[in-house]
Amino acid sequence: MIQNKFKYSVFLAASLLLVSCSGIDSNQIEIVSSNESTSEDINIADDATTEVTDISVEKIAEEVPDAQSGDFYYVELDYDKEESIDIGNDGRMDSLLLNSEDGGENVTLIVNNQNIKLISRENPECGEDADAFYIHRKDVDYLITDRSGYSNCIDVTLYKWANDSFEEIDRLEKKYVYNLEGENGQRIKDEIYEDYVVLGDWYFDSFGTWICCKNYTYDENGFFTEDKMYKIHPISKNQVLTLKRPLTLYDENGNEQKTLETGQKIVPYEADAHYRDNIDGKSVNTMSFTSETGEFLGYITYEFENCSTDEDWDCAITVNGVSEDELFEGIMYFG
Repeated sequence: MIQNKFKYSVFLAASLLLVSCSGIDSNQIEIVSSNESTSEDINIADDATTEVTDISVEKIAEEVPDAQSGDFYYVELDYDKEESIDIGNDGRMDSLLLNSEDGGENVTLIVNNQNIKLISRENPECGEDADAFYIHRKDVDYLITDRSGYSNCIDVTLYKWANDSFEEIDRLEKKYVYNLEGENGQRIKDEIYEDYVVLGDWYFDSFGTWICCKNYTYDENGFFTEDKMYKIHPISKNQVLTLKRPLTLYDENGNEQKTLETGQKIVPYEADAHYRDNIDGKSVNTMSFTSETGEFLGYITYEFENCSTDEDWDCAITVNGVSEDELFEGIMYFG
């Protein structure tokens, strides 16, 4: 049984601390764009046999450039530490300061003479923490801010440098910039890249608690993602599942692909994450897995049963009639 699912206060508190298959078809998943939202059928993986690269977060951290040079780099702004950067590549140095006052009840991003209010004492429900990232990409400069906390005012905002100031381009609610963590939970690297940014969306409670993310491109038109399924990220570094009994996985067309043996360790990779979608009185969901080394293994479908009300998230998860506790060891729920 799962306790207190999808409570955003739990989601943010934890984030700050930080199968029966007859074919997989016709579940609906939304392609999210802040400018336009459309819905189309799931098309699960063009190549289900490819390997998912296993990248050490420590290795990634070593590759982060220290110098503010090149076609792409970003700077995470620290509270009350002024940064001097040539924004717009005009030969003039500009000042960026993430200013915190009144014990964090007022947070303002100051860019030269421009003030961007992130957290206001007059509107205290709009977050308890804020991050800001200056991004240089070729001949364009961006700013990404996110706000988080126990409240419902959680968002990621994209700004573009134009006319000697940052202009707001787009805003996505209830998302934040995902970051990689090291062995001891320390923040190593925010997932910001030249072509996209990884945004955490919400906590996902299936076979444990995981973080749902999607990759978003960002440009002068705003944020956009083509991800139809959520990428699943662990909360704990050693969060893996161990099979208590054999498990059959399927390809994207619902054809049997392989059967894993008892003792196999697997990691969730992608999921549709909409377990309230109801099919024949039950909620049918899809998840894919990789091995610990990143080899793609295949898909399962699973069900949430006996969910009483929209406010009560106590549901039984079953795979081909087998409960999650009978199927897996290592299930870790948070919150």
